[in-house]
Amino acid sequence: MSSILENIKKQFKKLYKKYGEPPIYTLKSFSTENCKNDLDKYGMFFVDIYDEFLYQYNLLHISRELFCIIFDVYLPLNTSIEVLLNYEQSEFQEELKRIKTKYSGIFKYEEEFLIATLSSFWNSSKGFGNSNFKFIYLQFLKNDPKFKIDGISKDIEFNYNPIHRLDLRLLWYFPELWDLFKSLYPDTKPMVSWDSQKVRFQDTGKINKIGVTKLKPTKPEMTKRHHDIYTYGGKDMDRIQSMIIMQNKEAIALGYVLFSNNKKIRKLIAEYFGKESLNFGSVDDPKLNKIIDKYWRAPLHGFVIWNQPTIHYEGLPINDGFLRKFGGMKETPESLRAFSFRAVIGTHTPIELSQQALREICFLSEQGWLPEIYKNKHNNDGTAIIKNLVNAKTTQWAIPREMTQTEKDSLELINRKYSTEKINKYVDSLDDIIKEMYGIYNERERIV
Repeated sequence: MSSILENIKKQFKKLYKKYGEPPIYTLKSFSTENCKNDLDKYGMFFVDIYDEFLYQYNLLHISRELFCIIFDVYLPLNTSIEVLLNYEQSEFQEELKRIKTKYSGIFKYEEEFLIATLSSFWNSSKGFGNSNFKFIYLQFLKNDPKFKIDGISKDIEFNYNPIHRLDLRLLWYFPELWDLFKSLYPDTKPMVSWDSQKVRFQDTGKINKIGVTKLKPTKPEMTKRHHDIYTYGGKDMDRIQSMIIMQNKEAIALGYVLFSNNKKIRKLIAEYFGKESLNFGSVDDPKLNKIIDKYWRAPLHGFVIWNQPTIHYEGLPINDGFLRKFGGMKETPESLRAFSFRAVIGTHTPIELSQQALREICFLSEQGWLPEIYKNKHNNDGTAIIKNLVNAKTTQWAIPREMTQTEKDSLELINRKYSTEKINKYVDSLDDIIKEMYGIYNERERIV
């Protein structure tokens, strides 16, 4: 084993000496060729983008969605910050008061106080699935609603996931990035894979007692060292992993290991572990960690693409530049209470889904519903849906949640509109870029 580790170390040193640090681009300076070259060399590609308006926009809309989930209330998409801050719920108002006092000298925007307050209610009892992961996923229902999807023999189970539609609006804000994605698929028409957004914040004070209720938010855990390799038909899926990241410089960051996509390094690591794990494949090992931590790079913010075999994990970054180096796996009070938002906007070519099927899924997604992600619950196995699901989850918390009244009302409204004519009319009203992100292009043939 020591000889394999030594060879891994030598290969990393050789590549770093040859290529050095990866370049950082702006929206005006990158090209498709830049992206392809960097993905081949480094396993990652970085564009330095940050927009203060978009940051506040995301804060507000994430807050609205969390409100709807936590308090089972319907709030329109255009709900203002004033309405949310003045929401008449005693526990919320008392917690907001405490958060505003505690973080008065730290937070800049009202929306940040709002997110911090709502994070106090983030746990399994409020219906969140894998709460320690801090992606906005909901636990499966006792009886997931089912919808008929074109070309699929059995009805498909869906669960509430309203964040995907928001992530698409973040990407829509930068049409240059969507053009880049499409240019990386010269022979097919990509879609943005169904996913969500990670919201990292943890109040570092004592659990706050409000009346007879103790708020016990689930603490976010560090994402372990891993890669994500999805296959289809015995080959790596044409999946491009990507995020838009907006975060405080003190926050725990997601970093990527330079050159870990390299064929020789990939082969050596597989040899070290005895095999290459697919999907979420852990590469966490005390001896290997010492090698790869030296090549971990975390962007301060912006747009990131990385290859499936590229190793990535969370850590505490050091240095104030755009690309930070690894500073350890132990959180600090400052890093826990610093905001980090990661919108997952990876892409792939739709597999065995007709244009009408994609229209139906688009319609449901825009109403807040996406196919169920929990492998130990859903009955979607054996369908094209599973072939297109890149964020399948398992959980030891096997207790299903109850459907909220808001969800029931949403489903009642959807069922009144779930016809080919009404679905197509709604989808046709969307911006062309949004439709393309759902895999819907101006052609009628099936995408395979």
